[in-house]
Amino acid sequence: MKYKDGNIVKKIGILTFHYADNYGAVLQAYALRRVINVLPDCVAEIINFVPKEFTYSLYKNDIKSRQLLCGKRKKFEDFLQKTCGISSPMISKVEGNQYDYYCVGSDQVWNIMLGDVEFFLPHLDENAIRISYAASIGMSSEKVYEYKDLFEKHVSKFKEISLREQAHVDFIQTVCHKECQCVLDPTLLLKTEDYSAIITEDHVKNKPFILFFWLFHDDNLMKGIEFVNTLSRKYGLPIVHTVADAKSYMFNMDYGNVFYEGVDYFLWYIKNASFVVTNSYHATLFSMQFKTPFYTFLVDKMSSRMNTLSKKFGICDRMVNSYINPGKLDDNIDFGYIEERLIVERDKSIDFLKAALDVKI
Repeated sequence: MKYKDGNIVKKIGILTFHYADNYGAVLQAYALRRVINVLPDCVAEIINFVPKEFTYSLYKNDIKSRQLLCGKRKKFEDFLQKTCGISSPMISKVEGNQYDYYCVGSDQVWNIMLGDVEFFLPHLDENAIRISYAASIGMSSEKVYEYKDLFEKHVSKFKEISLREQAHVDFIQTVCHKECQCVLDPTLLLKTEDYSAIITEDHVKNKPFILFFWLFHDDNLMKGIEFVNTLSRKYGLPIVHTVADAKSYMFNMDYGNVFYEGVDYFLWYIKNASFVVTNSYHATLFSMQFKTPFYTFLVDKMSSRMNTLSKKFGICDRMVNSYINPGKLDDNIDFGYIEERLIVERDKSIDFLKAALDVKI
């Protein structure tokens, strides 16, 4: 039995992608736990589920890179333990019924191409209460129908369902015969000041810079580098980047590689950059949150989440996929409008959580 301020409280287990060495993955887990813990008579913890087949990619050809990767892994472990409160042993199967509510999400927990069937909670007791918050399917509208039987069998057992992307709301409602709502990514449920405690206080760079935050070496990497170099030349700004093996000639005014930094520095760089150029969903969200001008490169596999984001916040002109004439590059983003929309969408999303967790208002 759990107590909070002398009252018996609901115990909520969050099942999500907390285990990847990915800034967005750990920050959305941190944010959802923090938001639920603020709700009356609720105590949330992140279930330390890690799929059996999951491994950390620490292999590099040279000893120095392996050491740096191990150092980055340690930074993420420390963040999860000290800031997200994860202390229980790892498990590879979620079963029984030890929580009052099981909350699945956010991130691509229902992308069966990436994830694990455990995110559908198939081994819980029948009377266990299941909800989802901002779960992401991350597949095309056509592809997801190949798995409709899986969704119908398991997701139909969920008491309340919400998704991060609008594109799959109709699919869930049709296949699972349940109401479904599109809500904000958990990182946007917190306000800018809520992140102050986890941003490094170090003054990392002493002059203005552009942050080029690129998630993976894909076919668009060179396009992205060409784009950020154009921006750098126009504004005379050096470039901080996450291309760990970048050659000296790749970036105009190379100001350093930050690929191996921890979560606290990731937030600092976005908050203090003059511009962010990225192909990352969560780097885009934090640029919006910190009112940092940004350009986001569109990637096919992220199209549904970026479409939802663009429509909700009126940022279609910040989504790019190729070279832009330097004369058209600017820092003209209506952050006032974004903040207005955030307030509305944040209230709707928190109302969903309150209803799903039967919080008395």
